[in-house]
Amino acid sequence: MLTTSLLIALLQVSAAPQTAQPAVAAKANDLDKVICRKIPRTGSIAQKDKICMTGREWRQQADTARGVATTMQDASNR
Repeated sequence: MLTTSLLIALLQVSAAPQTAQPAVAAKANDLDKVICRKIPRTGSIAQKDKICMTGREWRQQADTARGVATTMQDASNR
């Protein structure tokens, strides 16, 4: 009974890294997928512009905006 339990546990542990590999590949494919978003046009309530970029470009834009905001906040605290 103990041997069977150990064998099952060993098989479960050895199978775990194999399932992690496709998840990394799927995440890389998601970054290359084109995502379109509707962004409100400045000065208008109803008009929106459709902007399409890859997931990687959206992430880069968000990181840049976050960095600029952090820099502005740090400068105002001096």
